[in-house]
Order: sequence, then structure tokens, then C-alpha cells
Amino acid sequence: MSFKNYYKSCGLGLVLLFSALCAAARDGVAVVVDVVSYDKARAELNDYVKALEQKQGYKVYVVVDRWQVPDSIRAELMALHTQKHDAIVGAVLVGDIPVPMVRDAQYLTSAFKMDQTVNHRESSVPSDRFYDDFSLRFRPLGKDDTLPYYYYSLTAEGAQKLSPDIFSGRIRPTDAGGTSRYDKLRAYLRKATAAKLNPERFRSVFVFTGDGSISESMPAHIDEFRGLMEHFPQLAATPEAFSYMNYDDATPIRFRMMNEMMRPYLSLAMLHHHGDWDTQYLNMRTNDNLTINEIQKWGFRPNARCVVFDACFNGSFHRDDCIANEYIFSNGKTVATLAGSVNIIQDKWYDRYLGLLACGVSIGYINQHTAYLEGHVIGDPTFAFLPTPPCKGSADLLCRDMLEHASHYTDKALLQTLRTSPLATVRLQAFTMLTDRRSSVLDDAIITALDDNYEMLQRFAVNTMAKRGSERLIPAFARLLTRTNLSKRVAFNADQAIQFFNKQLLVKAVDSCLAQMEGRLVKADSFCTAVRGQVEKMGGRWDSDIMSLLNDSLDHKHALRQAGYMRIYCPAYLLPKVAKYTLRCTDNDVRKALLDVMGWHGMAYTSDVCLKVVHKMATDQQLPQDVRDEARRCELRIIN
Repeated sequence: MSFKNYYKSCGLGLVLLFSALCAAARDGVAVVVDVVSYDKARAELNDYVKALEQKQGYKVYVVVDRWQVPDSIRAELMALHTQKHDAIVGAVLVGDIPVPMVRDAQYLTSAFKMDQTVNHRESSVPSDRFYDDFSLRFRPLGKDDTLPYYYYSLTAEGAQKLSPDIFSGRIRPTDAGGTSRYDKLRAYLRKATAAKLNPERFRSVFVFTGDGSISESMPAHIDEFRGLMEHFPQLAATPEAFSYMNYDDATPIRFRMMNEMMRPYLSLAMLHHHGDWDTQYLNMRTNDNLTINEIQKWGFRPNARCVVFDACFNGSFHRDDCIANEYIFSNGKTVATLAGSVNIIQDKWYDRYLGLLACGVSIGYINQHTAYLEGHVIGDPTFAFLPTPPCKGSADLLCRDMLEHASHYTDKALLQTLRTSPLATVRLQAFTMLTDRRSSVLDDAIITALDDNYEMLQRFAVNTMAKRGSERLIPAFARLLTRTNLSKRVAFNADQAIQFFNKQLLVKAVDSCLAQMEGRLVKADSFCTAVRGQVEKMGGRWDSDIMSLLNDSLDHKHALRQAGYMRIYCPAYLLPKVAKYTLRCTDNDVRKALLDVMGWHGMAYTSDVCLKVVHKMATDQQLPQDVRDEARRCELRIIN
């Protein structure tokens, strides 16, 4: 394909080339490519761009990065997104595009919590939110000595939550495995282009579950399959549309899993297991795992067009190689993956909006609206299936409507949806929206969701309840703790939640529930003893440690260490004392650490007390600038 070259001046040396204008306004997509990759794969890139334009209707802008500076790329993407006509809605990062390593933003990850005083490479998060979320503001910290990493601190001047303005995806081949990165890039672009020239309908889903996933809770996995029927109602009568595999279905399991992944017409694979950048831990008990070396040894060619890696580090695109890269650069038909660059939490809504794939929505759109700092599309974010007419009342279409018209849904209406919708995923959407809003009816939503018959929603309610910590929730929590048949994962999370509630009040509520149950329990004494024992063990476990800090009993080093724990382990009922101490604390390091702590607990029922204190500190001109900056950051996190 020939391009009409257009040179746009840019102080940092970017050259912008874009395709011929068309009369009708279109969604734009930026294809950002480094100089060498552009030269080495020009023909394949031209064909890819042509397919984007002619088959998917995008207006394509090819941005050739000649200086390898993230700031210059971000500035160009922002300009293309805000232009009046044919503004971009997404970006494809091709080749050796510099990697932003984000610091001071761990609260935007799902699970990554590391001391930032250790090695910068390990304690930073590789994240393309730098390129796609323009509400964030960053302070440059310099380039890595040897690697194409650029370190940035998230500042208090911008937003403190994620809301990407565009979607993005990484196509970053390396020379690992003995094949040139440019050979890999050319082959991948041919594959991605072929997927556009010969689009397919969504046909099938494969789910693999490794050992230790979601506490190996059978109700959790049963309800996962139930959710798939709501995500993909179009497949209800389709032969071989759904297939499932557990880690103990065979020994070894990796060969059976690879065979299933090589089915010719597999649309989507969702893989639950533990992971590292070079390993899929399928069965750690028997060391039955799939490594990069194993992938290459057995000539594994995954054909699932899209793959979700519900595993830590499998999407570490910044390294010389990673599992997600092995999938997309294989000779199979995998075009796009969703994967994390660092560790991820198990208790997340991993399949949120995935049903939209069957409706022709791009995988980039889905990642954009389920964003974590570490979550990325590895592969082509514009990949999309041909739309399949959805069944009436498709859950994911309803969820998308709720998302895109959120202002039309009052808190009262969302609570009513949570209480009455026959679709589990729609109820989960309503609960999630109320949680994100930190709604005034959040306690009512939690109490309702604790009794929901959808395991994932019940599990999320327990986790939100722990963050909230409201005394009003204690009676409902006590009823949950004294149920005789909780799922293993809900029970595990409930046990963990005990430590975030006033122990005396919880013991009283649990005793009241047990007193009403004793007449209908076999071996009542042992049951009651077990429940009371768990409350006794977990209740109030952090009180003395936190109070030792607030009573000035710790030296500087141990005070900072304790503050680090308190980012996760600080009950809501102690936050007012933390706020009061922070106000009088004179140790700048400890003061900033405690401001950071309060920013982690914006969901707490006592967060208003924290908000007053941090606002006062943010506007106190007598305080050092770095303390005021941390206070402002904390204030925005609580407000958001």
C-alpha cells in the first residue's frame, strides 16, 4: 500500500505519516513503530494498515518514533486524540517502543505491592497506561542504564484512578529463541492482517484451571461456567462451543492442554493458573508446567484467536521474552492476549465484558474498560470477530449500556438492579458500579450481595466489606461466618475479613447467630468452637502493631516498615487515630508513609475523617512541599 507522506513538525523528532483523507469521519487508530521495524517490515505494515482501513474502517495514522522518548510519543497520541476530525480511539505499539516503568502508583495495580527502595527494575510497573490514559500526570525519573526502560513517578497533579482515553496494545518481538525480531514481526503482521481479511465469527471457549486457582473452589468454577452462558448466549446450541479442563484431569496435563489449545477453530481460551514471565504453572504439585523452553521444544502452535492469561507475569512484555509473546509469535493463529506485566490478583472480574467479543467489539476496547496498571493487550488490540447477533437481553450488551450511560443510572436504580436482575453478570455490574462510585448506599449493596447466589458476586462483596469496615455490616457478616456451606474461596476471604472489624462487636454478633443455630446443628459444640476460634484468632490482630506506631514506640526503620504493612492491613476503625497521629507527626518520611496509607483506604467508612486531615495538610504552607504533595495525592485518591 502506498502512503501519502505528511511531515508534521515535532520538537522531539517524530515523523507522522498518515493515510489519504476520506470524506466521512471515522475512528482513528495510531500505529506507532520504531524506525528500524518500520524499515524492516514496511511491506507487511502497509498491508496491515490497509486492512485496518478497508476492512475495519479506521482512519490510520502511522507514527514513526525517531527519538525513542516516551514523552514525545504520548504527546503525539494526545494530539491525535483531541483533534476535531478522525480522532484516534486506540494505538498499536509496534516493535521497540520504549517501556514506561511507573512508580508511586501501586494502588492502581490489582496486587503488586513492593518496597520501592529496592531495585528500580523490580519495584516499578511496566505500564502502557502512560500512553493511553491522558488524565494521569508523570514526573520523569530518567532512563535505565542499559535497557529501554524509562522511569516515571505518578504525580498528584493528575488523576489517581485509571480511565484510559484510548485502547492500546503491544506487538514487541525480541530476538529470543534464535529467530530475529524482525522475522517474527513480519510473520505476526501477516497473521494479524489475514485475520482482518478473513474475519471469523466467535465459535468456542476453552477454560483451563490450574492448581490453587481461586482456592480450588468448586462453586466458584461452577458459577464461572454459568457466567459464560450469560457472556455468550449465542453459543447455547453450538456443538463443542464450551470445553473445560482441570489440572488433575490427566498426568501430565500440559500435553492435553496444548492439544486443546491447538484446535483449529478455537476462539477464546481463558487460562487460570499461577505464572511467571517464562512459565505457566499448570500443576505445581507435580512440576507439570509449561515453560518457554517446553513451548519451543514441542512446537506448540496455539490457535485460540484470543487468550486470557489469568496468571502473574505471563505478560511481562518488557523482558527479552514472555509467555504471551510466545503465543502471539508462534505459527499458530493466536492474534491477541490479555496478560499482566507483574503479578495479578485472583479475585478480580477477569471475564468482564468478554462476551462483547462475540458482538464484534475489539479486544482493545475490552481491556480499556477493565484497566489495571499492569494489564495489557499483547498483540493486536484492534482484533475483532465478525459480530454474531446476540440473544435478546444479552448480559454483556446490558453491562456495556450501563457502563456507557452510567450517568443515567442512579444509585437507587443500580441497587434495584442488584436486587432483582435475573442475570448474575448484570447484578455484578451494578454492584461494581456502586463500589466504584463509593455510593451512599454501598452498605446496602454489600448486605444484598453477601446473600447473592452468584459465587463471584458474593466473593466480591466479602472483599468490599473488608475494605469498608462499617459497623452496620457486622450482623450480615456474622450471618455469613456462621453459614454451614460457604464456598472455599468465600470462606477464605471471609476469614481474612475478620481482621478488619471491631473484634468485640463481631464476637457478640457471631454469638447471637450461633445461639439461634444450635438446635439445628449436628455436633453443635465443635461447629461453634471452630467459628468462635477463627474470630478469636483473626480479630484485632493488627491493633497492637498499629498502636505501637501511633504511640511512638517504634524507631524510624520499624515505623516505616509498619506503615508499609498498613497499606493493606489497617482496619477502618483505627484510621481516625492514624489520621490524628499523622497530623502531629514530625518525621517527614513517616508522615508521608502514613498519608500514603490513608490513600489506600478510600473505601473505608471512616475515610471522611482522613479526608479532612489530608486536606488540611495539603493546604498547610508551613509543611514541606513533598509532604503537601503526598497529602494532595492522598486527597485525590480518597475523593476518586
